Amino acid sequence: MKRDIFEFLQGGVRIKLKVIPRKCGWTNREDEIVLNPKYDILSTLLHECIHCLRGDLTEAEVLKEEKRIAELMTNSEWKHLLRIIYLKVNHPICGGS
Repeated sequence: MKRDIFEFLQGGVRIKLKVIPRKCGWTNREDEIVLNPKYDILSTLLHECIHCLRGDLTEAEVLKEEKRIAELMTNSEWKHLLRIIYLKVNHPICGGS
């Protein structure tokens, strides 16, 4: 699933930063993810990607999968995830390659 998340993020998904009252993030479950910068945007991005990739999972299952993946992430992968966010937010046409 970790590889699927990185592949998904390399595609056409749009990432925006926006304060959303009482929410860490949001997704349309297809091609848009909104991250609330008042919360942990890295974990939230993992969470929202899982919603996009596995729409069949319950919220509890998504939370469990998010925790499992986060525990497997290396420092390098966390840095790469942060770089993807930076590129997608600041250069949405270029993507996060």
